[in-house]
Order: sequence, then structure tokens, then C-alpha cells
Amino acid sequence: QVAVPSISGMPGSLTSLDVKTLALDPSDNTAIYLGSYDNGIYYSYNILSGWMESKDFPKVTVTNIAVDPQNKCDIYATFTNHLYRSVDCARTWKQIYLDANSEISFTTMAIDFYNPLNIYLGNSNGDVLKSIDGGTSWRVIKRLEKQVSQIVLSPKDSRQVYVATKDAKLYTFLSNTNTNPSTSADIEAN
Repeated sequence: QVAVPSISGMPGSLTSLDVKTLALDPSDNTAIYLGSYDNGIYYSYNILSGWMESKDFPKVTVTNIAVDPQNKCDIYATFTNHLYRSVDCARTWKQIYLDANSEISFTTMAIDFYNPLNIYLGNSNGDVLKSIDGGTSWRVIKRLEKQVSQIVLSPKDSRQVYVATKDAKLYTFLSNTNTNPSTSADIEAN
């Protein structure tokens, strides 16, 4: 049981929340973000002191949360076909992207550690999207046959992108600054 400040000043509890996703701040090991089913985002900057509700974020099922590796107050979160961004450590949020297809959902997200303006989204249609301007504009850089489950960037070269799909396939390609993959390979997953 974790205390959550309430309007009355008495601590509340997270025990009634179902957790969908967690994200750690890569530059601060005490900062953790929790995306819930149907109740938005909660965060803690000291787990022993409890959790705070991000009241400005919609009460929805949060599918992904990612923290900018170079600016800890830049946080991105997705639900269904929406991408939101906070530039003030989860206090306020603004929608920065809405996919025109309301039938898809964003299933995974990755931020480039070398250049955090490069953001990747994977969706339920099997598309990998990339923004090179911090989420202002987006382009599909890879179309796969199945839902994208995970996007991981190589720790040695962030241009090397690995993508896992729901049907247990693994793909890798280089993504240059023009958002075009220069090579692609289908890797058999074990």
C-alpha cells in the first residue's frame, strides 16, 4: 500500500489501481511514473514519501510512458491513438500528436538517448513512426505485418533500431536523420 495525498490531506492508496505500465527516469533513480488502467498517471520522486496523481492527464488507460534521457522534466505518454507531453515534470500535459486512424493504438515508444528529439512510436497496425523534432511531426519509417510490441535502440548506436512484433518476429534497421531506414533485416526470434 502506497500513500497518495488526497484533498482532505489524509493519505489515499494505490491499492485500487491496476498498473498498465511503469517508467523510470534514466537520469534520476528516485523518479518513477506509473500508467494505470482507466485512471491516468501517478508519479513519485521518493517512493517512501508516496505517490502524486498527475491531475492534468486524462483518466484513461495509459499504454506507454517515456522520460527524455537528457531532460528529466520532459515526459511523454500515450493512450489509444494519442501522444501527450509534459515539459514540467508531469504537472501539466499537452496533446502533441493524434493519429488520424482512431482504430489504432500506440503500443510502444522509445526516445533516442543521443538525440532526444528523435522519438519512435509503434502501433497496433504494425507501423513504426519517427519524429525528429520532439514529437511535432511524424512519419512512418517502417510498415510491418503485425502489431509492434517493443522498440529498442542499440546502446552503442541509437540509429540501430530493433523492433519486436506480436507474432514473435524481430526486425532491425538503421534509421538516419531523414527518418528513412537505410537497411532492414528480419531476424528470427527464438
